Amino acid sequence: MPVPLIVLSIAFIAVRLGPCVVRRLRERKRAAKFVTMRLKAPVVQKSLCASCALSHIVRGYGPNEEQILCAYVFPPREIVFAVKACTDYRARRELTLSLASEPETSETAHY
Repeated sequence: MPVPLIVLSIAFIAVRLGPCVVRRLRERKRAAKFVTMRLKAPVVQKSLCASCALSHIVRGYGPNEEQILCAYVFPPREIVFAVKACTDYRARRELTLSLASEPETSETAHY
């Protein structure tokens, strides 16, 4: 006889506690979930045109006010994105070094 008594007591506990457990599980599913987001600062890409001898750059007062024109061809074309690589790139430093390495002639000599 003790087995039916154990079964009846387990059934009684399940009937009494069942709705409470089900209610808590539903509330847990509806509860707000917090999501941690790690935001990285945007990487500012500097254009290759900033150091090119053939570029014409006009900057305004705002951070996004910049107009870049490439003078490699005529008429100069507008560049609307940050340039990573360019086949026609001429560094400003190379131009000044090439002028400095030219031998001084009587026409270019300054007295």
